[in-house]
Amino acid sequence: MTNNPQRNLSAELLEQFGLNTVSLNYGLSQDELFFAAIENDRGRVDSNGDSNQQKAFQTALGVDGPLVYYTDPSCTGRPVTDTFAVARESVIDTVWWKDGFAQFPPEKFDELLPRVVEHLNQKEATLYVTDVFCGWDPEFSEPYRFIGEYATHAYFCNIMFPKNVRDDSDRIESGWTILNVPSFLAEPERDGTKSNRAVIMDIE
Repeated sequence: MTNNPQRNLSAELLEQFGLNTVSLNYGLSQDELFFAAIENDRGRVDSNGDSNQQKAFQTALGVDGPLVYYTDPSCTGRPVTDTFAVARESVIDTVWWKDGFAQFPPEKFDELLPRVVEHLNQKEATLYVTDVFCGWDPEFSEPYRFIGEYATHAYFCNIMFPKNVRDDSDRIESGWTILNVPSFLAEPERDGTKSNRAVIMDIE
């Protein structure tokens, strides 16, 4: 991105998803994400707790040590039955469907995604965004953009995936984007999910 990355990113996410009242933290360093996670990542960390408990902590080593993160005990170890791909006509015959990668109705996904976006807009969410690549080989690497509510997840993403592998001018056209929204709870009967959480990939 050039000139004003934050402004360009805001315009991109408005066009791509309709995100218009969120705050974006783009391209933070690992140290910045480390302290942002401790300061801001809140959620449930024990069975009887509320949704505003601190989730990330530092050790005696501070920023030079690990970032300790506590997950919600109700969703530690996501069941594979909650993983789907959108069964659009263009991909339905090319995907290896199995128990841990089930078909998700396109019409349900096309209703669910705007609902998730509206959830973020209504709460005026703070989102962390990082641009990385899937793969180290420039010939085969794919641009990958993480957008999520927790700084911890962006921190982890930067550890798992490399940056600056190649020019990413094709990011918008052919890159992958993950929208990670732990605060949104799906309603299975309405949304077509199997529980109140889901990982849904739209390959098209």
